[in-house]
Amino acid sequence: MNMNDSMNDVKIMSDIMRMPDEDSMDEDMRRFMADGYIMGKTCFGSDSTQYADRLMEFVNDEFSDYLYYIQLSKRAPTQSARRIFRQFSEDEIGHARRFAAAYFLITGKRYFPTRNSVEPVVVPPLYIQALRQRYLAESRDAVKYRLFSQHTRDLCLKKIAVDTSEDERKHAQKLMELLQTV
Repeated sequence: MNMNDSMNDVKIMSDIMRMPDEDSMDEDMRRFMADGYIMGKTCFGSDSTQYADRLMEFVNDEFSDYLYYIQLSKRAPTQSARRIFRQFSEDEIGHARRFAAAYFLITGKRYFPTRNSVEPVVVPPLYIQALRQRYLAESRDAVKYRLFSQHTRDLCLKKIAVDTSEDERKHAQKLMELLQTV
């Protein structure tokens, strides 16, 4: 390999590694970049700082839901229900981490709550009331995230919100099934 070949290889790699100008991209390329969470103007860009406070709320809400399901899993009457609530708690902490990562990518600041920094979680003493409370909360959250996805211009936040909304909808459905067995 001679010097010219080496220089050409470096230029080709440089062209590949350079982010495309988003203004020159078609809609398909923008969606591709958002699906892969590739940062740019329409994915965790500086225009998305307007969503920072909302993302912190989402992190706090999901973290509180995580704490709730941890408590509920200890009080569930069956092994199957305990397993479901442990899975829900893992889902909720995953949502909190995803929103926290988005917050960091947008602001450059780390944020994640602790047990002491969120409102105390109170699980009703009656199991059936706890199921009702969670069904209503999961249903509201599914709608909340879907509405957020419809109003954000950030394609990556839109994807996170849609995915989270779908998870919350599935949780509500599973809670409905549990309510039918009590």
